[in-house]
Amino acid sequence: MPIGRDPMGALRSILASVEAADQQHKAQVFQQFCGPVTFNAGTYRAKCCRIVATCTAGEVAAVEAWARKAREAIDQK
Repeated sequence: MPIGRDPMGALRSILASVEAADQQHKAQVFQQFCGPVTFNAGTYRAKCCRIVATCTAGEVAAVEAWARKAREAIDQK
């Protein structure tokens, strides 16, 4: 596939950056690309590239849940 024609390119790039970050910086790296991890009624929500993950264990856990879902989406394509 030619460069620039990968429909999952942005997702791959964001996921690679999040996965490469230290545990304590995953949420910050995610927020640089995708915006804030929101908190509502005891649940953290990470949303980026049409993938949404929620978690009650904190920002980092929500970002890690998002990364798992993103990896599954990439693997399915």
